[in-house]
Amino acid sequence: MKHYKPFLITLASVLFFYLSLPPANLAYLCFLPPIFWIFLIRGDFAPAEKPDLSGSGFFVRFIKRCGYLCRTFYGQIFIADLIFWGISISWLPIPHPAIWAGWAPLSIVMAFYFLLYIAAARRFLRRWKMPLFLASPLAWIGMEWLRKHILTGFSFCSLEHALYLHPVMIQTAEWAGEYGVGALIMLIATSWGIGLESFISVPRRPQKGIVGILGGILLLAGMIAYGFYAVDKIDRICARADAAADGKINIALLQDSTYYHFPIPTETTVAVHQHYISLTETAAREKPDLIVWPEGTFAYPYYDFEPGAKIPSPTGSHPLSAEETETVTQKIKDDQKDQIETWLKKVGVPVILGLISTVYEPDRTRVYNSALYCAEGGSYLRYDKRARVVFGEFVPFMEYLPDSFPIKTLCEPISAGKRLGLVPVASKYQALVSICFESCYARFVRSQLDELKNSPQPVDPDFLINISSDAWFFGNAENEFHNSSYPLRAVETRKYYLVASHGGTSLGITPSGRVFTQGKHGGQEVVMARFTPVKIRPFLDGKGLWFGVICSWPVVIVFLPFPRKKKTVKEN
Repeated sequence: MKHYKPFLITLASVLFFYLSLPPANLAYLCFLPPIFWIFLIRGDFAPAEKPDLSGSGFFVRFIKRCGYLCRTFYGQIFIADLIFWGISISWLPIPHPAIWAGWAPLSIVMAFYFLLYIAAARRFLRRWKMPLFLASPLAWIGMEWLRKHILTGFSFCSLEHALYLHPVMIQTAEWAGEYGVGALIMLIATSWGIGLESFISVPRRPQKGIVGILGGILLLAGMIAYGFYAVDKIDRICARADAAADGKINIALLQDSTYYHFPIPTETTVAVHQHYISLTETAAREKPDLIVWPEGTFAYPYYDFEPGAKIPSPTGSHPLSAEETETVTQKIKDDQKDQIETWLKKVGVPVILGLISTVYEPDRTRVYNSALYCAEGGSYLRYDKRARVVFGEFVPFMEYLPDSFPIKTLCEPISAGKRLGLVPVASKYQALVSICFESCYARFVRSQLDELKNSPQPVDPDFLINISSDAWFFGNAENEFHNSSYPLRAVETRKYYLVASHGGTSLGITPSGRVFTQGKHGGQEVVMARFTPVKIRPFLDGKGLWFGVICSWPVVIVFLPFPRKKKTVKEN
């Protein structure tokens, strides 16, 4: 077994990593994996024995080479981490069997990033002579930033996400975003790993071991102490705001758990729509300030027309003239508005609808995944999803693929939106709307807030709303992975975060990252969020996200082929 130490060490670490995340949610086990990684970073392992390729055919040589690569140091680490990713995202192909084709490549790419972390940390330690307690966290955060940005990024299964149900432990997100929480976990665990390694290595260094263990304990104590202080401070501010009766608002977050595979049958779409019509009527009796539908649950498309838009002829007989186009588009607009207005009069409350928008432009027709704010009197505001899901809402280079290409048929091509989702609430507040996985990207939420802040008429939204649909995944761990991002966004921005989810759980989160209202998993209900928006400026006001950028550069630079100094030989 001594030849497989890297594999066994990595496998043990990812086992604890897996258990710390949903669905097990043994959160505090997230401090254990980096301890194992210390032994991979510092250790010297015997190289794998190269195979004898003489006299072998092509296929035999290929198999022997693959076996050799699997027995190498990095090969063993890769296989163990590949097992972790394969199991952790095993829910990915549930919406459609064809997604199995993407499950394996994604698992391989994610496992490669872990190799990048180990390799970078070893180079920091050996080439740059960096202290281990800095090398490991720096390599990890740099790798995490790259993982969450390259090829649109994949942000699930991070160390900090294990702590999303424990607000006290994630308060450093105010300082350095979610990367700051991950860095602190790594610093604490690395200190313990250095201490443990000092006790069991030969020669033993008990003094260094004690310093490492105590250092980790002090860091953990500081993390907890600051967490209690920050949560108490934020909760007190929110409680004082709630005590002022004139500022409280009431938001109805709708939730249904009708699950479905792709493509969705028409009768299922209509049934889901009717469920939400019924839930809206129930919510309206509470006289809320706003009712929020989840993503994609309004069954009928919303049509909009840009100036100079061209639309197909209703009969298909001949192209429409400018006058005929104006007549047809105006009729569509009037009919659409009359239907919505009639319904809104019954509801008596502004509504945010999750639907598909079809927008006709002069040269093309675009389809958007949208959130439509509707208020009685014709006040409509449309937010189109900007950060699309790769292979779910668009396929890279789709225009160059044949129409019959299997992956291309998975999804209707969704265009990326351009406008911001700022909507009025209760005449005195404004909310910023995002859609589904846009909440998972810290950079995305922050960039929207910065865009509003730097606009000609600066705006600071009072709270955040996300509409999402997790119905594709039948209530498994994916919904919890998705939920794990919301508390971190709330702490980073110090704003209330509200979520209306179809197939998941609708919930409300305070600026301290604490869930204050939540629907039942698998239930059909109206989740009421009663609160008073507060203005709390984060410590670094978004600049903390640069922490991840700063850490990523050394990870890139350390692999550049710098020329080594030639040794000079002294002549006698």
